[in-house]
Formats: sequence, structure tokens, C-alpha cells
Amino acid sequence: MSLQVRERLCGLLVQRWRLLLACAGLLAALAWGPAQRLGFDQSIESLYATDNPRLIEFRESKRIFGGDEFVILAYRDPDLFTEDDKLTEAAQQRLDALSTQLAEEPGIDPDSVQSLAQALRAPYGRSKVREFLTGLLVGEDGSTTAVISRLKPVADSPLLRGETFRRLREIADNHQPPAVVVGEPIQVHEMFRYVEEDGGTLGWWSSLLLMLVIFILFRSLRWMVLPLVVVQFTLLCSKALLVLSQMQLSMVSSMLNSLTTIIGIATVMHLTLRYRDLSALYPREQALQRALQELSTPVFWTIATTAVGFAALISSRIAPMSSFGVMMTLTTLLILVSCTLLLPGGVMIGPRTLVPAKAPGEDWITRRLIGLAEAVQAWPGVIGGVMLVISAFCSWGLFHLHVETDFSKNFRANSPIVKALNFFENSLGGAGTWEVNFPAPADLTEEYLEDVGQLTRELRQLEQRTGTDRLTKVVALNDGLDLIPANLLFTRLSLQTR
Repeated sequence: MSLQVRERLCGLLVQRWRLLLACAGLLAALAWGPAQRLGFDQSIESLYATDNPRLIEFRESKRIFGGDEFVILAYRDPDLFTEDDKLTEAAQQRLDALSTQLAEEPGIDPDSVQSLAQALRAPYGRSKVREFLTGLLVGEDGSTTAVISRLKPVADSPLLRGETFRRLREIADNHQPPAVVVGEPIQVHEMFRYVEEDGGTLGWWSSLLLMLVIFILFRSLRWMVLPLVVVQFTLLCSKALLVLSQMQLSMVSSMLNSLTTIIGIATVMHLTLRYRDLSALYPREQALQRALQELSTPVFWTIATTAVGFAALISSRIAPMSSFGVMMTLTTLLILVSCTLLLPGGVMIGPRTLVPAKAPGEDWITRRLIGLAEAVQAWPGVIGGVMLVISAFCSWGLFHLHVETDFSKNFRANSPIVKALNFFENSLGGAGTWEVNFPAPADLTEEYLEDVGQLTRELRQLEQRTGTDRLTKVVALNDGLDLIPANLLFTRLSLQTR
């Protein structure tokens, strides 16, 4: 853009600042309603691209078997079994009462509630049933038990998942003895909840702290509020556009507020400092025009390159990263629009504009930075060599990084969900589940059951491992059939596949 065009454009922005503010007010009014409808996709599916093979298999499994959205209430009951290895009457009453409470919950499938008391009512094979359920509904210590239930699909539940989990925790806390609530759905929900809450907290605290620092440095309410207005206007318009494009926030995009705050405030600070320097030489209108003219090119390219950097994330095969790239690219470009609409009016409104004061120690910092630049010019080879050695040393650590796959590491060690997981995994078994699905014939045959048994034996070899990759319990079709006495089995079993 030529110098003459920049001068004319910047002069027009300063002259038409009232019209620009009116346009900003109109856009804010139009964006307010849609922006309030921006949702936060908290499903596990949102972490994967739609064509991801694992996601396709997961959805097919949910379609056939109804999904594995189980929640488990577990507690320790010292009075669980009698001396002859039967459930005590008090323990059975507690299990039945807890099962009834869960079955009455609107978000729980009442037919899915299972407890040790129900299983041990079988008229035969109680010892086999207990052995089979060890690690599922009863711990090896003989004093820990659990009640398991399946959540209703989101579309069929009258309650939101968050409300269902709150009610389950209330039931667990009021139970005697107190129980804990675990399960993959509640882990996923808690992770998203913490991310959303922490993202909002980070956004507001970063804004407040930056505003406080700006006020201390410049001692001016106008220059403190102006960056905040730019950032909030940008976020409002960005959220409205995301809603209109039918996008939702994901786990990664919860950082949208804080990153927008950083970019927006940095942009406004450039204008603040340049306007302050020019105000000593020119009247307010002329100083603003010259500041806009001088900064238009560097600010434009800074915003453009930042947007391109975020746009590179769109190529990611991780769905949240890709959507985050789209959101941040859009929001970064909107900062340029917000500055164009708001900054001229923000400076010109009112009879006069207080020139920002010099920050404490600003002259000292300026001299140190100038000295640093002169040192780099004087000894480029030495400084470059030192930086190369430091970079090589730091690069060594890149080859010793590892990917954390323990889902519980997403939470603080003292959080309720981690305490519940530790209790369950130490007393009962793993809270996470794996499914191995494969086709079954309409009529079960001995050959087919033998193949299933062979696979089961291979999987159970993983129970012997001592590392974190071991399995704690393997349950197969054959295990259920083995519980039925041979004289009660028909010579031919038919399975209606779902």
C-alpha cells in the first residue's frame, strides 16, 4: 500500500470515528444473541476426526451394543460377608437400597443396575458367581463392593449429564458407608468441566492482571479500558461467527479467551506508546493519524503472520486442534477489524485525551535494551555461538519426552475424581474398559466358542503383567455360559445378534 493511500485511509478513520463506533455498537448488538448460544462439545467423539478409524469402530460398537457408558458406585463394607462366605443381611439391604436409588434416577437405565446382591441370588453356582464377579462387583479383600449401572443416551435422558453426575455423587455421599463414583463418562465430563472452568478463569484473570499492570504503568483509565473493550468486542463477534458456522468449542479451544486477550492487548499497546510519543509533537487528531499511519503496516503483517501460524493447525488430524486452528485464525483477523472500529473513537471520544504517562523505570529499560542491541552488533559470532550451544543442549531433551496416556493425570492428585479412581483401582480393579468386538454366527457352535475361549486365554495373559499396561479383568461370552450347570444347557444355543 502506497504512502498516499495509507495517509488518506488513516485520515478517514480519524475523521469518521463516530461512524466507526456506531458500526461497532451495531455489530455488538447483532452478535450478542448468537454468541450466547456457543456450545462446548463435551463428547469423547469430539477428540477425533470424523473419518478416524477408531472413531468409526467406536460408533459402530455403540450402535450394536449400546455403548459402554457405565457409572459405578463403590464402597468398603467390613460387614459384607458372613463366616460361611454369604452376604450378610445388612449388606444385602444396603446393596438393594442403593440399587433401587440408582434405578429411580432419571438419567440411569433402570434395567442396567446390577449389584452383588442380585448376582448371588442365583439358585446355583454361588461360589463360581462370586469368583466371576471378583474384580467387578466385589474386591479380592472381600470387603469392597460396587453397584454398576448404564447411563441413558443423551437424547433419551431428561437430565443433562452434569446434573445426573451431581445427583449420583449426592447419593454416594449420603450412603452409609460413603461411596465413590467412577466410570469413563464421569471422567470425560469432569475433564471437560475443568478445562472449561480453567479456561474462563484464565481468561478473566489474565485480563484483570494485564489491566492492572497497564493502569500502574500509564495511570489512565482510558488506556486501561480500551484494550479490554477491543478484546471483548473481538470475542463477542468471534463467538457469534462460530455459532453461525455451526462450530462448537472443544477441549483445546477453551484457551480462546486468554490468547485473544494477549494478542489484542499487545496490539493496542503498540498504538498507546506511539500515540504518546507523537502527542508531544502534534495535536491529538494529527498525532493519532500519524500513529495509525506508522503502525498500520507492521500491525497488519504481525496479525497476518499470527493468523497464518494458527491456520497451520487446520491440517492437524486431531479434531480439537484443527477446530482450534480455525477459531484462532478467525479471532486473530477479527482483532484487526476491532482495532479499526474501536481505536480511533476510543482515543478521540471526549473533549480531551490524557496522554499516557511514562512507566516507572522505562528509561532504564530502554537503555538496557539499546545496550543489548549494540552488544549483538558488536559480537554477533560469539552471541550466535553461545545461543547455538544452549539450543543444542535444550534439544537433547526433545528425545526424552514421552506421551502421557494415563487419563487420570489430567486432574490434580487431590481432586475427588482421582481419589475415587485410586480407591476403585486399588480395591476392585481398573475403571477403564476395552471392548473386543467380532462377528458371531446366528447359531453358536463348539468351534466358535473354542475360538472365543482361545482369544480369552490370550488376553488373560496380560493379567500377569506387572506394569501399567496390564489387564485386571477379562470377561467373555464363555464365562457367562460356564456359570450355567451342564445339565441345564441345551445341546444347541442360539444367539440373536444385535
